[in-house]
Amino acid sequence: GDQVSNALWHVYTAGQVQEMIMESRIAKEDLMTLEICMTGLDSKYCEQFTCDANSNLKGTKKKLRTESGIEKMLGSQEAIDDYVFDPCGYSLNSVKGETLVTIH
Repeated sequence: GDQVSNALWHVYTAGQVQEMIMESRIAKEDLMTLEICMTGLDSKYCEQFTCDANSNLKGTKKKLRTESGIEKMLGSQEAIDDYVFDPCGYSLNSVKGETLVTIH
């Protein structure tokens, strides 16, 4: 992407060796994980994931979930905890029964 002056971008990943995962597995059913990493997105779509100190963050979060399609994808959830970062970025964790969704 483009460089933004005075901005730092970090991406962290973590994992376990497959043998360690198998040894520590308690549940009988496997945990299903879907991870999607997107780069090179059109800037007009990325703008919705920005805010500034003057934004109404509560309204921004609801608007962001609706206009981005995240709310439709999630469906009804028992609990949603999301955060819009200043100047840009978004994080969401939600729970419904045994289903967990995390978006960053």
